[in-house]
Amino acid sequence: MTTDEFDVDNWVERLARGMQRLAAVQDGYRQEKFRRRAHGARGDGFRNPSEEFRDLYWRASLEESDIYQDGCGPLAVALEEVRSILFEHPAWAGVMDVSGDGKISILFPGSGGMGDPLSAIAGLMARGKEAGEDGFRLACSELSQLLEQDDETDGDRRRAELLTGYHVALFQGLIFGEEVRVGDDLAIVPFAHLDAFVDADMLERLGPGAIRFKWDKTMAAVVKPFRWRPEFSNDGKGLESDWSGFESFCEDAEVLIELLALFHGAPTVGFASIPFRLHRRACLLLGNPNVHRSYSAKQRSWAFGLPPDPVAARQEAVETAARAFVNRDGERYRNCAPIITRLVEALARQGRFRTEDQILDVAIALERMYELHQGEISFKLKTRAASFLETRTKDRLRVFKDVQEFYDARAGIVHVRGGKGKKPKPKHVLERERQAAFDKGFDVARRTVVKLLNKGAPPDWNEMLLEAVGNGARERRGNAGTTVQGYRNRNGQTVIRRTDTPGNDHNQVVYELECGGCGCRYGANGSDIWQRKCPECGGGRPGLSYS
Repeated sequence: MTTDEFDVDNWVERLARGMQRLAAVQDGYRQEKFRRRAHGARGDGFRNPSEEFRDLYWRASLEESDIYQDGCGPLAVALEEVRSILFEHPAWAGVMDVSGDGKISILFPGSGGMGDPLSAIAGLMARGKEAGEDGFRLACSELSQLLEQDDETDGDRRRAELLTGYHVALFQGLIFGEEVRVGDDLAIVPFAHLDAFVDADMLERLGPGAIRFKWDKTMAAVVKPFRWRPEFSNDGKGLESDWSGFESFCEDAEVLIELLALFHGAPTVGFASIPFRLHRRACLLLGNPNVHRSYSAKQRSWAFGLPPDPVAARQEAVETAARAFVNRDGERYRNCAPIITRLVEALARQGRFRTEDQILDVAIALERMYELHQGEISFKLKTRAASFLETRTKDRLRVFKDVQEFYDARAGIVHVRGGKGKKPKPKHVLERERQAAFDKGFDVARRTVVKLLNKGAPPDWNEMLLEAVGNGARERRGNAGTTVQGYRNRNGQTVIRRTDTPGNDHNQVVYELECGGCGCRYGANGSDIWQRKCPECGGGRPGLSYS
């Protein structure tokens, strides 16, 4: 690209040739001897190749450097040639005019990290060497894209990639094979897709032993993209980051991770939240490969051991979580939010009393959702849950029995049971029974949350019970046809009422159906009720209109 004052293509070409000459000079230098002299007892060398180059260039730039005593004066000459070409770029020419001493700071968002021209040259050298054939021309071209201040070039794919950063919230427990978009600006991505932003070294710093335990294979992330540009200063000031955006992202990510855990029924917890992650290559080219080190560690649910086997993410569970997330500002979600958090924490509990604590967590959640107060709490819970979640008598009986089994387990934990002559159950038998009770109780609680989010609580629980009794009586009188109110097909779709709207099949009218999974209501021909699937969560055909 050529402008009236500056020819970018010519600048890239000359800078690449200068980098090639610099590489040829420095490759002849005895770097092992330099490393030992420069760092004394430090025997592990440099963490990043650009750091070694930066140290070498810094010593070569000193006026009284002993580098000349080793016959390496040409290194300083080659370095000065590259630096003079670098300073021709208008992105930092204005700052040079102000400072007058050749010292420029390159500012990055979110961390206060700074680079400088020598570090940028070291980054160019490291990037050129890793890029292989014609690597210096590629590295210099990428640097020119980073320095470009013209908005019209934002459409360039490579530049957009370098100048896109992410807020990142890592979590464990679910395996994602591909990116999933959620709402307008969030996405869920596998950890492997973040290698340019969060590498294995950072994961090891976040959780020592993480690589040994292969947590990178069982981890995913919620991410939010942002656009940025490097800024230049002679005093290190001038760049302010919007931390409020990161704080709101952390809150949203926590909500989404909780919903994913709930609808998968799997222990899934946040690992760490990391702000302002910039592309590794952009940081390298601008001379600060370690610019972003800050992070916020999250709950470590597996403090007593390794994470359990992760669960593969299911499409229907992810879609249900995404729908609930989009509606997170509504009253229904606000009412359910503390309950969701408790249920998710129950899934991730560890320790000697794990199952007992899980059962108590679910019991608290159920009692809160079904608005149970003093007196006959167990009976009220069984009848309200059965009537709220199901429409057919046999299904209500199943829920009734599941809640009975769960609440018996809860009572066995809270109250002293047994007496003289009563032999206690073996520990493994008791643990197996309590685990089964927890699974049933959690399923009832999860389904209750789904229905509360989709439909809300009934205005009056007692009225709901009386209506359920009436529906059950009609069912027992023999109304077993597929079009009667309350009929539920094998796919969990329940007949709500007959409408007066004509169907789109011969001699048919439209019936209003309700999905037992997500609560969606839609219309269907009477002849299709027996085989109908939900159009929202079951992959069924679109519903018919009705009045």
